[in-house]
Amino acid sequence: MDQKTLKHRGYEFAACIIEPIQGRAGVVKLSPEWLIQLKDRVHSHNGLFILDEIFTGFGRIGSLTSSYQLNPDITVFGKALGGGMPISICTGTDDVMSSWPCEEEAIHTGTFFGHPLSCEVALNTIKEIKISALDKRSAQLGDQAKSYLKEHLNPKKYRQLRGTGLFIGIQFHEHLAGAKYMHDLRGRGVIALASGNDGDVISITPALNIPEPKLYKALNLIIDTINS
Repeated sequence: MDQKTLKHRGYEFAACIIEPIQGRAGVVKLSPEWLIQLKDRVHSHNGLFILDEIFTGFGRIGSLTSSYQLNPDITVFGKALGGGMPISICTGTDDVMSSWPCEEEAIHTGTFFGHPLSCEVALNTIKEIKISALDKRSAQLGDQAKSYLKEHLNPKKYRQLRGTGLFIGIQFHEHLAGAKYMHDLRGRGVIALASGNDGDVISITPALNIPEPKLYKALNLIIDTINS
């Protein structure tokens, strides 16, 4: 729906929210150049450009965040931030954040916002990610894992191998193949989620601190399941 139609119906364009890598769509990476063009288009309509880094932030794709070169108006984080505890945060530019006043009580309240235990865990999680360089480890292990999969997977069995860091997707030729392999792998002790619009992808997202022997054990089970 274009801007003119929205205005005619009484709506105003507010914001665009987008993931730098589309997780549930099948680990589809969007180019930084395209995202910058999208941001410029959003700003041309006086909207906010919001980057959703809930899945990709804090080491998953080999860096703490994708927002450095994009400089979004708002960035949303979660998942890895809390080390398993429920927490999420929003960061933003001075102009955006100052337009949402917080005096005696924040107007942006919620049940889990700012929970003391989750905040303490998040602070220690961030420290551990930095001390152990888990973002760099994710980049290195991700490259190794993709090379290993490419070397050992039967090329006739899959359409594309993609991903960044420990955020890997294997796309198959048949619809729902990802769902089938997800079921088969679960029976062998490996959790690899089905994704993609047609359920034709499995996404591999191991813990950032997974020991290498366990990672390769899982990869070998994935390879054996797909190749059989």
